[in-house]
Amino acid sequence: MQVFKARPDHHSAAISSLQPNAAVCRIHPHGSTQRQVQSTNPLTQELPSIPSGGMDLDAFEKKFNTLEVEFMRSQQMFCQDVLKLRPGQRAVISNGRILGPFEEQEEFTVEDFQLLERITLSGSAEKVKAKVKQMGIKSKQASDLIMKVDALLSAVPNGEVRRDISFKDTQSVLHLAPLENEVFYDVVAIVDPLTREAQKISSLLIPLHMVHMFYQLSHLRPLHALSSPHNLRFQVLSQVVNVKLQVFMNCRAKLSELPLKSFYRFVLEPDVAFLANDTASPGPVARFMELPESPLLTLNMITPESWMVQAEHSLHDLDNIHLQEVNGVVAAEFELEHLLLEGHCFDLSTGQPPRGLQFTLGMSQDPLMYDTIVMANLGYFQLKANPGAWILRLRKGRSEDIYQIITHDGTDSPPDAEEVIVVLNSFHSKIIKVRVQKKAEKINEDLLSETSESKGIWDSIVSVWSTFEMR
Repeated sequence: MQVFKARPDHHSAAISSLQPNAAVCRIHPHGSTQRQVQSTNPLTQELPSIPSGGMDLDAFEKKFNTLEVEFMRSQQMFCQDVLKLRPGQRAVISNGRILGPFEEQEEFTVEDFQLLERITLSGSAEKVKAKVKQMGIKSKQASDLIMKVDALLSAVPNGEVRRDISFKDTQSVLHLAPLENEVFYDVVAIVDPLTREAQKISSLLIPLHMVHMFYQLSHLRPLHALSSPHNLRFQVLSQVVNVKLQVFMNCRAKLSELPLKSFYRFVLEPDVAFLANDTASPGPVARFMELPESPLLTLNMITPESWMVQAEHSLHDLDNIHLQEVNGVVAAEFELEHLLLEGHCFDLSTGQPPRGLQFTLGMSQDPLMYDTIVMANLGYFQLKANPGAWILRLRKGRSEDIYQIITHDGTDSPPDAEEVIVVLNSFHSKIIKVRVQKKAEKINEDLLSETSESKGIWDSIVSVWSTFEMR
């Protein structure tokens, strides 16, 4: 461990001339006195009168006088430029870990140093020390190497320790060997075959020719036939990276009924596919073969919440499919029409959602393409959009007359910018936060109250009747 101050000349001498425990005792009282440090000039090497504290002053003075000016300057520059310590501030550096700067009245006692030493050695330092010792490096070089390696390892975040899984039952395990002589990922999956998760993972991990085995190992019949050569590609993962795969079946012992009530296809391709004429293919296809004909079926897509997917072309009612009454194939083409821009809006003065506030979303050429209203529940609002750069504004009328946008988060423009710019550049959901405030001259206006300009026909009849009675 190293102790630094803006001018650490006495510290270096103490560390070099004392045993570790005595050096710690010597460093602490000296380091806590700013006046004594400032009275020592590293360029003139003047030794002030200091209390001994059980230290051999002759050995201390001898070591102190051998310190080079350049060494002291380098230590001083390190404290100022790297540690950002101001003159008189104290800090402790332990294998790259910085403790401090300490407050003027704060003490770092001998017990604190001992605790820091135990914590340091309980981590990777002791293991690094054992490895370096086996290398036969000299003491000084070994000490520096341990400090550097431990500092690098400390900067790496701790990860979960991998645990190898071993099962005695080899009858319920699927094995897929990786390509030889290549680096591979070791993937272990534990699934209950009769779950939605198993339906998804079977398309991602398991090759087509092994899907029947997937259910046979779990003593179940396949929910639907997958033998069609035109079916969706399986085992997407192995086509992207080299994997060693093990799938363990974790079946429930007893079932009163079949847990799955639906047929599922995970539509995913490992890469963009092209046709023979070098044009992009229409996209991945999900095919359901040999489905039961008697039940009433519904065809829909399970997509991320921020996607708006609609069926574009179909000759059949996808909500009521009765295969006994269908001649041929039920086909449908779905399209991702919009991505949802979601957000929350609050009044900066009250902290409550401005119920009834309206926003518009558009571009510079067409500022009013979509609009929405802020809901009273958590100030939630959503707008239809597509990939691109969009401008969010208050709707012209009472919303723009009464309120103004003060700040916003999660957008792509500065928080205090008048125009709120939002860029949608991925298929992930984007949630923004907008804070508004009433204008000074509209502080008593209610957004949902009617004005004289918006009076209805009933108000006009009442006004005329009152005038007639007065006559």
